[in-house]
Amino acid sequence: MKVSDIGGARGPSSAKKANKKEKSGSDFSVHLKDATEAAENSGDVSDTSPVSSVDAILSVQEVPDAMADSHRRAVMEWGEDVLDRLEQIRRDILLGRLSKERLMALARNLRARKKHIDDPALKAIIDDIELRAEVEIAKFSRGF
Repeated sequence: MKVSDIGGARGPSSAKKANKKEKSGSDFSVHLKDATEAAENSGDVSDTSPVSSVDAILSVQEVPDAMADSHRRAVMEWGEDVLDRLEQIRRDILLGRLSKERLMALARNLRARKKHIDDPALKAIIDDIELRAEVEIAKFSRGF
Protein backbone atom coordinates (compact mmCIF):
# COMPACT_ATOMS: atom_id res chain seq x y z
CA MET A 1 0.00 0.00 0.00
CA LYS A 2 1.32 3.34 -0.97
CA VAL A 3 0.73 6.49 1.07
CA SER A 4 0.97 9.36 -1.27
CA ASP A 5 -0.18 12.51 0.46
CA ILE A 6 2.22 12.91 3.32
CA GLY A 7 3.39 16.38 4.15
CA GLY A 8 6.96 16.93 5.13
CA ALA A 9 8.11 15.98 8.56
CA ARG A 10 6.97 18.55 10.99
CA GLY A 11 8.02 19.17 14.53
CA PRO A 12 5.59 19.90 17.29
CA SER A 13 2.84 22.12 16.12
CA SER A 14 3.44 25.82 16.52
CA ALA A 15 -0.07 26.24 17.75
CA LYS A 16 0.76 24.22 20.85
CA LYS A 17 3.85 26.33 21.54
CA ALA A 18 1.89 29.49 21.13
CA ASN A 19 -0.75 28.20 23.47
CA LYS A 20 1.87 27.40 26.11
CA LYS A 21 3.41 30.83 25.86
CA GLU A 22 0.04 32.46 25.78
CA LYS A 23 -1.17 30.48 28.75
CA SER A 24 1.83 31.14 30.98
CA GLY A 25 2.05 34.81 30.04
CA SER A 26 -1.65 35.40 29.93
CA ASP A 27 -2.17 34.43 33.57
CA PHE A 28 0.21 37.11 34.71
CA SER A 29 -1.14 39.70 32.31
CA VAL A 30 -4.70 38.93 33.39
CA HIS A 31 -3.75 39.43 37.05
CA LEU A 32 -1.85 42.59 36.21
CA LYS A 33 -4.76 43.91 34.18
CA ASP A 34 -7.21 43.06 36.99
CA ALA A 35 -5.01 44.80 39.57
CA THR A 36 -4.64 47.89 37.40
CA GLU A 37 -8.38 48.08 36.79
CA ALA A 38 -9.11 47.63 40.51
CA ALA A 39 -6.65 50.37 41.41
CA GLU A 40 -8.09 52.71 38.80
CA ASN A 41 -11.60 52.07 40.06
CA SER A 42 -10.60 52.75 43.67
CA GLY A 43 -8.61 55.86 42.78
CA ASP A 44 -5.36 54.51 44.25
CA VAL A 45 -3.32 54.96 41.09
CA SER A 46 -4.14 58.64 40.72
CA ASP A 47 -3.44 59.32 44.40
CA THR A 48 0.02 57.78 44.45
CA SER A 49 3.07 59.90 43.94
CA PRO A 50 5.91 58.94 41.65
CA VAL A 51 8.68 56.70 42.88
CA SER A 52 11.18 59.53 42.55
CA SER A 53 9.59 61.33 45.49
CA VAL A 54 10.17 58.26 47.68
CA ASP A 55 13.82 58.32 46.62
CA ALA A 56 14.02 61.99 47.55
CA ILE A 57 12.56 61.31 51.00
CA LEU A 58 15.00 58.47 51.60
CA SER A 59 17.96 60.57 50.51
CA VAL A 60 16.91 63.40 52.86
CA GLN A 61 16.75 60.93 55.73
CA GLU A 62 20.32 59.86 55.05
CA VAL A 63 21.67 63.42 55.41
CA PRO A 64 22.55 64.13 59.05
CA ASP A 65 20.69 67.00 60.65
CA ALA A 66 23.23 69.76 61.27
CA MET A 67 21.12 71.35 64.01
CA ALA A 68 20.74 68.08 65.89
CA ASP A 69 24.46 67.43 65.62
CA SER A 70 25.40 70.88 66.88
CA HIS A 71 22.90 70.60 69.76
CA ARG A 72 24.22 67.15 70.67
CA ARG A 73 27.79 68.45 70.53
CA ALA A 74 26.91 71.42 72.79
CA VAL A 75 25.22 69.13 75.31
CA MET A 76 28.20 66.77 75.27
CA GLU A 77 30.60 69.67 75.88
CA TRP A 78 28.44 70.94 78.75
CA GLY A 79 28.33 67.43 80.25
CA GLU A 80 32.09 67.13 80.04
CA ASP A 81 32.45 70.55 81.68
CA VAL A 82 30.19 69.48 84.56
CA LEU A 83 32.15 66.26 85.00
CA ASP A 84 35.42 68.24 85.05
CA ARG A 85 34.00 70.55 87.73
CA LEU A 86 32.85 67.58 89.80
CA GLU A 87 36.30 66.02 89.50
CA GLN A 88 37.90 69.26 90.69
CA ILE A 89 35.49 69.40 93.64
CA ARG A 90 36.35 65.79 94.50
CA ARG A 91 40.05 66.66 94.49
CA ASP A 92 39.40 69.73 96.63
CA ILE A 93 37.48 67.62 99.15
CA LEU A 94 40.31 65.08 99.33
CA LEU A 95 42.86 67.85 99.85
CA GLY A 96 40.64 69.62 102.39
CA ARG A 97 40.40 72.88 100.48
CA LEU A 98 36.88 72.88 99.02
CA SER A 99 35.71 76.39 98.19
CA LYS A 100 32.19 77.70 98.56
CA GLU A 101 32.58 79.69 95.32
CA ARG A 102 33.31 76.55 93.28
CA LEU A 103 30.20 74.85 94.67
CA MET A 104 28.07 77.92 93.99
CA ALA A 105 29.35 78.10 90.39
CA LEU A 106 28.51 74.43 89.87
CA ALA A 107 24.99 74.84 91.31
CA ARG A 108 24.41 77.95 89.17
CA ASN A 109 25.57 76.16 86.03
CA LEU A 110 23.32 73.17 86.73
CA ARG A 111 20.27 75.36 87.37
CA ALA A 112 20.81 77.33 84.17
CA ARG A 113 21.11 74.30 81.89
CA LYS A 114 18.59 72.05 83.61
CA LYS A 115 15.71 73.85 81.87
CA HIS A 116 16.89 72.62 78.49
CA ILE A 117 17.19 68.94 79.42
CA ASP A 118 14.37 66.67 78.20
CA ASP A 119 15.59 63.32 79.50
CA PRO A 120 13.95 62.61 82.89
CA ALA A 121 16.77 60.32 84.06
CA LEU A 122 19.40 62.94 83.29
CA LYS A 123 17.27 65.60 84.95
CA ALA A 124 17.08 63.44 88.10
CA ILE A 125 20.87 63.06 88.17
CA ILE A 126 21.35 66.81 87.75
CA ASP A 127 18.83 67.44 90.54
CA ASP A 128 20.80 65.12 92.83
CA ILE A 129 24.09 66.86 92.05
CA GLU A 130 22.52 70.27 92.51
CA LEU A 131 21.00 69.23 95.85
CA ARG A 132 24.32 67.89 97.08
CA ALA A 133 26.06 71.13 96.06
CA GLU A 134 23.41 73.17 97.92
CA VAL A 135 23.88 70.99 101.04
CA GLU A 136 27.63 71.60 100.94
CA ILE A 137 27.05 75.35 100.46
CA ALA A 138 24.72 75.29 103.50
CA LYS A 139 27.44 73.60 105.52
CA PHE A 140 29.81 76.46 104.71
CA SER A 141 27.17 78.93 105.87
CA ARG A 142 26.78 77.16 109.21
CA GLY A 143 30.51 76.93 109.78
CA PHE A 144 31.01 73.10 109.58
